[in-house]
Amino acid sequence: MAENVSVKQVRGDRLVAKVLEATIAELARLGFDNLSVVTVSLRTQVNKTTIYRRWPTPERLIRAALLRVASEGIVVPDTGSLRTDLSKLIDMLRIVLASPHIHALIRMHLGGTMHGELAALSLTIQRQKDEQMKTILIRAVERGELPPGTDVDLLYDTLVGAFFNLAVFRRERPSVARMEKAVDLILEGANNTTGRRERTRGRPRDRRALPPSKNAR
Repeated sequence: MAENVSVKQVRGDRLVAKVLEATIAELARLGFDNLSVVTVSLRTQVNKTTIYRRWPTPERLIRAALLRVASEGIVVPDTGSLRTDLSKLIDMLRIVLASPHIHALIRMHLGGTMHGELAALSLTIQRQKDEQMKTILIRAVERGELPPGTDVDLLYDTLVGAFFNLAVFRRERPSVARMEKAVDLILEGANNTTGRRERTRGRPRDRRALPPSKNAR
């Protein structure tokens, strides 16, 4: 006869952590629509009845998993230098963007199937983390490393967009040098664009460039 192998039961906080981590991983793998308590149960080897007892519906389970992601704070670099802060940020994002947590959020956003409370919660988590990261740029403006009037929101979106394109949507893993080159290019544009706008503000229009009026005699 085959020997029965019993799985060691996990309870309390360890059970919660194990199930929620598995839920996040399954969200990254399957997406919102295809996730079920059964898939989480199989991944964790925790009886689905035990999971249902704590989280009666898949939506409740996903909500708890999202709150777990939200509770993980981001250590925002603060070295006193914008360029050094962004270098450290690149190192951190290369690790973070490879995690199931981020891939779960990305898949849920791109899938477009979330609605109601879950959609609002996911958006709130994203905005909270964005505001934390933007402090790097806000401090840089205050120190004079970025020109006054810099559109911090747009600059942040441009940097994050480049990071995601290089680190998530490309098949090959980008090198640190390539990501830093992208940062330098974006920062150069931010400084030049803002400076050019300040220099041309208030300058009278060159009427010689205007086409002659049809009513001119």
